[in-house]
Amino acid sequence: MAKVKIQGHASGTGILTVTAPDTDVNRTITLPDSTGTILDENSSLPAANLTGTVADARLNATGAVLKENLLTNSGFDVWSNSTLENVGSELVTNGTAWTGATGATKPNDWTQHTAATWTIDSSGGSGAEPALKVEHNGTNNNPAMHQIATTVVGKLYKMSVKVKKGTASYAWLRLGTAVQGSQYTYWANNSGSWDTLEYVFEATTTTTYLSFEATTSSTGQYSHIDTASIYEVTPGCVAADSKAFDGWFKNGGSVYPDLTRVHNDGGTLTHDGSFYALKFVSTETHATTHTVSWPSPQSGPILQQFAGRTVTLGAWIKADTIGIVKLGYYDNTAGHTVNSVANTTTSWEWMEFTFTVTASPTNFWVNFAVIATGKTVYISQPMLVFGSSIGEGNYTRPQGEIVWFDNRVNSNTIYALGYSDVAATTLNLEADSEGAIPKGAKAVSAQFQARDSASASTTAFFSSRKDAAHSLSGINARPTGRADNSYEYSTGWTPCNSDGDFEYQLEASGSGTLDAYLIYVGVELR
Repeated sequence: MAKVKIQGHASGTGILTVTAPDTDVNRTITLPDSTGTILDENSSLPAANLTGTVADARLNATGAVLKENLLTNSGFDVWSNSTLENVGSELVTNGTAWTGATGATKPNDWTQHTAATWTIDSSGGSGAEPALKVEHNGTNNNPAMHQIATTVVGKLYKMSVKVKKGTASYAWLRLGTAVQGSQYTYWANNSGSWDTLEYVFEATTTTTYLSFEATTSSTGQYSHIDTASIYEVTPGCVAADSKAFDGWFKNGGSVYPDLTRVHNDGGTLTHDGSFYALKFVSTETHATTHTVSWPSPQSGPILQQFAGRTVTLGAWIKADTIGIVKLGYYDNTAGHTVNSVANTTTSWEWMEFTFTVTASPTNFWVNFAVIATGKTVYISQPMLVFGSSIGEGNYTRPQGEIVWFDNRVNSNTIYALGYSDVAATTLNLEADSEGAIPKGAKAVSAQFQARDSASASTTAFFSSRKDAAHSLSGINARPTGRADNSYEYSTGWTPCNSDGDFEYQLEASGSGTLDAYLIYVGVELR
């Protein structure tokens, strides 16, 4: 029989006490058949002594490197395939019926800036009658009104209004942060026909003022306004096709889901750790294929890196119904496959699914499936890694990730004929690209095009720079010295400031002589 020997230390004076736990169950401690030292929580353990498998999520060593996220555009930042979709409710009240307008009484919910004769005009010709007729009352020049819309700083909004100058000199429309202010933009309609004015902007204050004026000093002269509207907007892919945010695609059994980007709201519909989330609205009931999926497009090199590999897909999920969201994948051997486990709560929940890809993939993608129709799901911080686990809180994405656009995106601001000089001006890229470019971009890849009617003999250019502290060293289309009306093309990268914007400058030989075009083709994220 082997013996147990407890031996004291020749030099120590302390008393070593072995204490039994408070238990009524017999316990046995079996000592290993080897020589060694018992470890405690303060002991070191050489890495070479570790054997066996330890779950990745349990390792959180100081200086440890998080796993690489194989998904591209995982922050739902870039949306070159999108259209702008309305979010929430109409922010302009009484902008179509003009209720209450009669004689000296302005329309309800609008504030009179300068007195007028106000008329609900069913024959205004806007195509969306009735319109509002704003007429000089014989006393007050330039009759005007405004309305205040409540906005959220940093969010995108779209204004749409129809105006017609009528017999007045101009019909002025201003959008700004103060009464009659034009901090965002302004228009002066003097064509005599109806114009539909649309403008996308990022709110810089919590109150936005929409102001309208009939510019006239003559009794009885008037202008018209109709269908005044302001909505919060966000990029979305809601068409009946497979297009999604860049690098991803939608799938469906017979119809496709609707996808939109969600602006950070502090943790309700977005999850801390990423500025944007994805909103997924299901439009059919299907067990496996009503999904948003990655990658798109697929190619041999992409497929081969996954051949025979064990991978784990994970994300934060928030759904309006328990049991409707499953993580899954498709390959040419397994077909459409989803995890047997669905979401277990309607709060934010970290979900993972581990699987092994076929050894010879000719098709492969991962997806997030919603298996019931009419459901709303939010997704944040998706990850795909090699290995058997990720662990919540371990989201990463590549620093300086470059996302090339699936589709070219034309600038809202610089894409026309007939520009004059514009001094160095900050261009809000998120608004100018209608949300295709996210907030905080590090740089954008774009093509500048410019020509001028007197470029052969006069300086003309379209240039960019990061900010006022930098020279015009971004992209520079300078037709100076070329034959008159000959285009100069320049493609490259222009750095962005901390907000994700850059400054541009236009130099024309004369008034309205410069034609300039800005086309976005890619973005570098921070």
